[in-house]
Parts: sequence; C-alpha cells; structure tokens
Amino acid sequence: MAGEGPIVAGVHPVVEALRTRPDAAEALLYTRPPGRGPMRRIAALAKRARVPMRRVDRSTLDAMAGTPGHQGVVLRLKPGAAALPAVTDPLDLVASAQEAARDPLLLLLDRVQDPRNLGAIVRSAYYLGADGVVVPRDRAAAMSEAAVKASAGTAFHLPVVTVTNLGRSLDRLREAGLWLAAADPEGAEAADQVDLTGPLALVVGGEGSGIRPGIRQRCDLLVRIPMGGRPGSLNAAVAASILLWEVRRQRRAVDG
Repeated sequence: MAGEGPIVAGVHPVVEALRTRPDAAEALLYTRPPGRGPMRRIAALAKRARVPMRRVDRSTLDAMAGTPGHQGVVLRLKPGAAALPAVTDPLDLVASAQEAARDPLLLLLDRVQDPRNLGAIVRSAYYLGADGVVVPRDRAAAMSEAAVKASAGTAFHLPVVTVTNLGRSLDRLREAGLWLAAADPEGAEAADQVDLTGPLALVVGGEGSGIRPGIRQRCDLLVRIPMGGRPGSLNAAVAASILLWEVRRQRRAVDG
C-alpha cells in the first residue's frame, strides 16, 4: 500500500530484523498465538522494542508478503526504513576488512537472476567469512523480500552492494590489491590446487549463462571445482558455497 514501509517475512528474517534494527520496525503481524515455538521469541523481541503486534488471518499475510511462504509472521518496517546494511561501494568492504587486519574476501555475482539463489548465496557467504556480496544493478536479482527470506536472516548482517558496472568494479578491486578468480567449469586451475589465501574477489556466474566473456577476461585466473561423474556445471549457490569453503579451508590451514 502507498505510504507503507518494506515488508520482512518469515521466522528467521523477522528475528534478525528485530535483533539488528528494532528501531526500523513499525508493526508485527502474525497468524499463530505467540505463546510457543519460534513466535515466543519473536514476540519477546517485539515487546522489548515496543513494536505493536496484531493477529491477522493468513490471507492478509499472503497479500502483504506477496507469497504464502511467510511462515505465519510478517514484520512491517517504517516508511523509508532500510533494515539491510547500507554499503554502496565495494571498496568500503575492502577497507573494513583491512581495518580488521584480515585479507578481504568479496563475492561478485554476474547476473544471478533467481532471488532464492541470491539469498542462499548470501547465507553461505555470511557463514563462510566473506566481507560482502557485489551484484550488478541490471539483469540480476536484487535483495527482495524473497531473497532476504532465502538468506535466513543473514542479509541483515552481510552487506550486499549493487553496482552499475561489474567490470569496472573488478578493475577497481584489482587496483586495490585483490586477486580476481572466476568460477569456470573449464578453468585451468582446480580450486584446491591454487592459492586462495590472499586478498580475493571470487566471481560466480548466473544460472545457465555463466560468467560473461568481458567479466571472465578481467579475471586473473579461472578456477574449476573438481568433480566426479559426468561433466556439467553446478547451481550458482552450490558453486559459490564450495569455493567459499575452499578459501576458508586454505586460510585456516595458513593461520593454524
């Protein structure tokens, strides 16, 4: 509705929104009594933040969330509120990592168009130590309500930066000292046989089309995920998770 704020739907996203940005919450709407299960915790967080709560029927939540997959709870934010981390420049992610005395690790997505894939990637990136995710503005999924829900609330903690030109962003990251590695099923280097421990930007392509040639050509190396069975490519979220895990494995081995 006009004049109303953004919607956060689903148990985990609502919990994280209330934990990280209680000041942005305007109203909590639910279908089940808050006396038991996950709703008990959600109700406690809402009461602590003095967020009004109201029980409604499922059809009302379906309409608000735009999907029946809201798990019986929706948080409406205040108009103009931004519950997600506000970062607009990938170099800010690099600077934050350097200030924390660690090598930056960024994940760049080239035209990943499924919001559920984007959300799953953000979830893996958060738990596997990435400093942020970078996505192009055009022909790519944005951090919509569906993506936030698929992230299981991690989108409230990990910055997702939208850029107008992914290629230019790669150039700037190289100038900042990052090594650029692209996931490629035909890559010359196996991910577990190449050094991924330094400042790094990983690039993963979208569903079906993969990484565009102009983006691939900018990268310092093309890495493949060693696989058994018949040749093929992995889902973008799966590929991103495996590569992030390999980076984490190598870094932990170096750090002891």
